[in-house]
Amino acid sequence: MPINVSKEFEDQIRERVARGPYQSAEEFLRNSIDRADEYRAQIRAAVEEGTAQARRGEFSDGEAFLDRLDADLAKSEREE
Repeated sequence: MPINVSKEFEDQIRERVARGPYQSAEEFLRNSIDRADEYRAQIRAAVEEGTAQARRGEFSDGEAFLDRLDADLAKSEREE
């Protein structure tokens, strides 16, 4: 299935593949989609957890949560 993307996006994909560890654009895109799906699931779980905590009267520091989320994202990008 051919997919049309802008020249800039194509260049970004080629650059990521060239830097590794991906062997092809397909592998890079598959990995990127999988990571996006995992991230979405993490966000959904965090929202559900926060909602449940709020209903129980338990509140978390929003800044601390965002700091943990940023750390998780940074770790994920380093593992790329």
